[in-house]
Parts: sequence; C-alpha cells; structure tokens
Amino acid sequence: MPLVIPSALIVEKNLLYSTGAFLELLEITISELGETVRIVNNNEDIVWNGQTWSRFSFEPGDIKESKEGETPRIPIKVSNVSRAMEYYIDQTDEHLIGDSVNYYLVHSEHLDDEAVLTIPLTILYAEADPVWVTFYLGAENFFLQRHPLNTFSRKVCRYKKDFGGSRCKYSGSDTTCTGLFSDCIAKGNTSNFGNCPALPGGGFNLD
Repeated sequence: MPLVIPSALIVEKNLLYSTGAFLELLEITISELGETVRIVNNNEDIVWNGQTWSRFSFEPGDIKESKEGETPRIPIKVSNVSRAMEYYIDQTDEHLIGDSVNYYLVHSEHLDDEAVLTIPLTILYAEADPVWVTFYLGAENFFLQRHPLNTFSRKVCRYKKDFGGSRCKYSGSDTTCTGLFSDCIAKGNTSNFGNCPALPGGGFNLD
C-alpha cells in the first residue's frame, strides 16, 4: 500500500524557510507488559494526538536488503545511555520480538491537525550495547520467529510464567516476580534461577 503524504507536510517540505521543524516519533507497543512507549527525536517533550511524547535520541538507518533474499529491515538506533530501552527488553520473555512499532513524521507547526505520515512496522529482532539499542524493523515474518522459545540470558528467568511452580520452586510469601536474577537474589532462590547468570556481560544479539 503506497504511503499517503499529507498536503500540509508537502507544503512544509517545499518551503525555502520555515519556523518549525519535522519531528520523528516512535510508538512502541510492549504487548507482554501491556505498556506503550512514546518517544520523539527532539530536545523537549511534545504533546501530539492527545499523548505526551518524551524527548529521546534515536537514529533511523537505511533499509537493509541483499541479493540473498533476506527480508528487508530498517534499523533504528535508540539511545541506551540511561538503560531505559534495555530494561524493557530484559523484562520480556520475547525481548520485544514481534511487538508493533508505529513511526510517525509530524511537523511542529501542525501538531493540532491530522498532518502526519504513518509507517506501521514490527520488531524483527534487537541488539544492545552500552550506548545504543538497535531495533531492526520490518513486516512480520513467521520464519523469523524464535525457535526454540527459550534463549540464554544473564538476567531473565525462563520460569517467570511458572512462578512458584515445579521448576521455580519458590515457596515464600511474596506473590510477585519480575523474572530478573536480582529478584531471585532478593527471594533467596538463586539456585533455581532458570537461566545463566554467569554468561559474560555486554551486549547481546537476538538475530
């Protein structure tokens, strides 16, 4: 389906001088946590479409494709200096794979109207280092779904959904579990942690 560019954005693009600026927005739906992250590539927060969009540094890259028949994907590097994005990856069993991302392009002079370019995408996989979290976005593809479901991780327990069950074996009074190794330490249940906390630190790649 071809993209429809609103006439107001076309006019702004063709102006020799403008008092405003084009703004890129990302809306990341984290289905497993029931949360939505809304960020704008700007030096201050904005209000658009009835929602507050938090200022955050990110860099869209070029579409990646090759003659090998790989699925085209768009990399977007989101600042990880505060570890905010990596937190959401660590908190989910699927590491955000398959979650939806809406990319919006708006203009600061037209935040009160419907002049917006929208591109719906899906997170194919992600990788993180101390500076950036890079999301590789594209259309949903069954052949890129992770099999088997479990992966090696330093922080996230595979038994999160079986909290207190036969594999977790926690029998204390606490009824909540974040699924993180730090939670196992607090509960004194590290011997039953369902993953590999001794893995080397640093970035990870879910490709």
